Amino acid sequence: MGWPSLPLTYPSMAKLPDFKPIQKALGWSVLQSVYKLGGLYGVGKLMALWFGPAGLALIGQFQNLLYLQQNAGGAAVHNALIQGLSRLQGEQRDPNPLLREGMLLGIALSLAVSVLWWALMPWVLDPILGENFPLTLAWVLPLTVLGSTFWAGALAQASSQGHYRRNALLNMAQTSSTLLFFGILGYRWGLYGACLGLGLAQIPPALYAYFQLKRYSRSLQGPWASIIVSFAQLRHSRLWPLVVMSLYSVGVTQVVLVIIRSHLFTEFSAETAGWWEGVQRIGNLWVPVISTLMTSHFLPSLSQAKDRSTYTRLSWQAALVSSGLVGLYALAVWLLGDRAVTLLFSQDFHPMLAVLPLHLATDVLKAGVWGLHNAMLARQKASWLLFLDLGFQSAYVLGVLWATPRYGWEAAVGVYAAGMVVNALITIVLWKKIQVQSPY
Repeated sequence: MGWPSLPLTYPSMAKLPDFKPIQKALGWSVLQSVYKLGGLYGVGKLMALWFGPAGLALIGQFQNLLYLQQNAGGAAVHNALIQGLSRLQGEQRDPNPLLREGMLLGIALSLAVSVLWWALMPWVLDPILGENFPLTLAWVLPLTVLGSTFWAGALAQASSQGHYRRNALLNMAQTSSTLLFFGILGYRWGLYGACLGLGLAQIPPALYAYFQLKRYSRSLQGPWASIIVSFAQLRHSRLWPLVVMSLYSVGVTQVVLVIIRSHLFTEFSAETAGWWEGVQRIGNLWVPVISTLMTSHFLPSLSQAKDRSTYTRLSWQAALVSSGLVGLYALAVWLLGDRAVTLLFSQDFHPMLAVLPLHLATDVLKAGVWGLHNAMLARQKASWLLFLDLGFQSAYVLGVLWATPRYGWEAAVGVYAAGMVVNALITIVLWKKIQVQSPY
């Protein structure tokens, strides 16, 4: 698509930029992403072969609950810490007080999410996971994600320091743990054992991240009395604006997926929900590459950009590199067609081929939008992104609820594509306003 009202050249582009940092970031991103993609492929393939479309849909519901609790808890501080620590690094100031503040805030959020889940569980468990889902597993679910604070903190610390290798090892540790626990417990105890494995898999990466934090910072050191006092002061934390944005973003995203999947369950069948889930999982395979590239390189770099030309160049790099990488992936999947579906899942998932090309094309656009969203986030425009996403997610849910009973489950993908086009146009207008206002 074209980019309206943007100049074709910029004076700052006369001198070619140094691409070594992005090459290094991309290299480690590709390495860990290939590893993660292998893990995702292994888990997805086992889901499809062992449990079929219906089982895949149920596990998708459980994973959304798992990610919701993880990201609304400790992981909510991730982006806020990346931005804050990157600024302190650029100003050559001590980052440890802010990192400690983020860790305490993440622990407090994790405890709050756990209490909220236990309070709401009697009302939300059956509609989301079904009446046969083991109550014990539902009770222990929050306990498996309490360590997300340490994992998010260690990743943010590595990203702010430009330590791509450490960042990659942390992500690879989580992938290894997920594949190991899911495979062993799923093989031993079936569908519910697989869900238990996905939960328990969060514990080893959290322990690894904790020791990484102990090694590279002083943030986890200090008397317990001091920590208790710090908890009492968290209401004044400077991280709250971006943390609130993260809480909203991850919360709404996961809830929307649960609502749509539950709607497809009741309106059509568990198998239909499984086909839609398969489309989502093929689309999600590119997320680790772009997410790592954004959080380990572009968001820290954009947060440190002090002039308009640097900010503009990095913004376009973030958008074009993201959409270009996802475009290559989408092209490969489209050319493989039914072979890709069989390779990733099984022949039971072939009905999803009817909507896969449209979903892949939309993902290319989404990746570019994601790049510009990170540029806006680096300029502390979290409130703009919040309202933009609220509009998109609301229209997405309402559109699916209206269109699918009339035009079939495939209409869910059409609604997603239309919403993303509108989202992209609004994003360009808002980013252009920020870019014009950036200092010279």
